[in-house]
Amino acid sequence: MFRARGAAALGAALAATLIGATGCGTAAGGDSGTDGTNVVRVGETDGMPAAFLRFGQEQGIFADHGIELEIDASAGGAAAIPALVGGNLDVAGSNVVSGMLAGHQGLPVRIIAPGTFATDDTRRDFSAVLVSENSGIDGPEDLAGASIAVNTLQNIGDISIVAALQEQGVDTSEIQFTEIGFPQMLPALHSGRVDAAWVIEPFLSIGQQQGLRPVMRPYAEAREGLQVGCFLTTEEFLRENGEKAAAFREAVADVAAFITEHPEEFRAALPELEEMDPALAEAMVLPSYRDRVDPDSLRFVADRMLVSGFTDEEIDVDSLIATPTTTAGEGDE
Repeated sequence: MFRARGAAALGAALAATLIGATGCGTAAGGDSGTDGTNVVRVGETDGMPAAFLRFGQEQGIFADHGIELEIDASAGGAAAIPALVGGNLDVAGSNVVSGMLAGHQGLPVRIIAPGTFATDDTRRDFSAVLVSENSGIDGPEDLAGASIAVNTLQNIGDISIVAALQEQGVDTSEIQFTEIGFPQMLPALHSGRVDAAWVIEPFLSIGQQQGLRPVMRPYAEAREGLQVGCFLTTEEFLRENGEKAAAFREAVADVAAFITEHPEEFRAALPELEEMDPALAEAMVLPSYRDRVDPDSLRFVADRMLVSGFTDEEIDVDSLIATPTTTAGEGDE
């Protein structure tokens, strides 16, 4: 019942977006600087996702590729894909579940670059399920029948939790997922509103500082190095701005490589980029970043979406990955 309702609601939202987009006359090419050539308007979730872009901008990496970014952190999350298809953005940051579902259900969007990845360490990742200090939940096996907070129902949170638990033989049929925004999750856990809460950084480190305990790390436990995020653009933008899309993709790859090689420089920049306590920036687990989309990881998620009832047919992952220099819709090399 829960899964059917969630899938129907998300599908209806995407359908409404598609109808609105087809009636919109705004071009996806977007505005640019003084000569209309180099600006890329990006919608990304505030926090670590937007910090990745701001850091790359601060380091001059996007400028090195001839790109001037306009970052709209308010257009991240649920608002990013409608804004992208409506022509108000050139690129949208998204989790891979929302991105693939949008493309699968007919929206003219394609994945052009990777976002965040889980680590390869099941004991240390930027995502975890937290419980209260005095909770009787001591490990993943104790989550059977528990109520767990996720920020969005039927998305990357509950998919990764169910996948990781089932991999360990835990019965997930009686788990109750409750939708609560990340900032409200820790108070909900402290008050006993839920038994556990799935969080990402910096809420993971904040929760641990408050005495909460991690009992599983679903991203890494579902699949080590799981691709969690991606950057989307439209077929129109690919057709009309292929070189600009390719430059954005290459710049993202260079930012990923720089952070991987110099993580402490990224940490040192976070307090200013995100108005974050320096001690928190030092303590938190950073996501992993890679220079290429991981099709196998996306296929894993797509398979879990099918098994969990998010979709009623297989998703053609390859058709959703676009090489910016080629015709929209062609698979990545």
